[in-house]
Amino acid sequence: MSAFFFPQIFARAALAAALAAPLSAALPNGARAEGQKSPLTGFWQAYFDDGNPSGWFYFSEKNGLYEGRLVKMFKKQGETTLVTTCAACPGDKKNKPMLGLVIVYNLKPDAGKFANGNILDPRDGNVYNAEAEVTPDGQKLLLRGYLGFELLGQTQTWTRLPDNTMAVADIPGDPLAPKPGAKPAAAPAKPAPAKPAPAAAKPHTEAPVDDAAQAAGPQ
Repeated sequence: MSAFFFPQIFARAALAAALAAPLSAALPNGARAEGQKSPLTGFWQAYFDDGNPSGWFYFSEKNGLYEGRLVKMFKKQGETTLVTTCAACPGDKKNKPMLGLVIVYNLKPDAGKFANGNILDPRDGNVYNAEAEVTPDGQKLLLRGYLGFELLGQTQTWTRLPDNTMAVADIPGDPLAPKPGAKPAAAPAKPAPAKPAPAAAKPHTEAPVDDAAQAAGPQ
């Protein structure tokens, strides 16, 4: 093996790295190279209007779309108890546990952002249109909810939490998801077909007797 073979390998590797670096840097925030984690995936901390933490959300991908579930809640200043069920939620989310509930859903990667999603306000059950964008440093999430026109909405800024914020086993599951190992409910048994009623017996009638013939006797 010639002595200049190894330098050629390193030169090719350096060239490949030099070509890959600008390509990776040019990827929009919502896109990802093969094998890379989406910038939206992971834990994010939301805030009350007074700036104190209101909850932690865990974002993950499901069938090409992204959703965020509530995994930890904090009391608002002055509150003594937490609201643990979503009494105002619509549909099948009504009265479900808050922890594990998917609040942000249907976010689709779109030109560096995540668009065409929805966000549920568990306080009143209203569902808003939603879009999200991760800042270039990956540390802030700009989450916007609106009805109708995007310009009339409101943007919240959430901050990223470390990946080890919560063990995977401790992440609350979606209360709407089927339980592991649960068997689907059996279909109700079909009623047995009714047996046909027996035919009514025909009444027995004797042939009329001719009195004159009976009196004459046999011929």
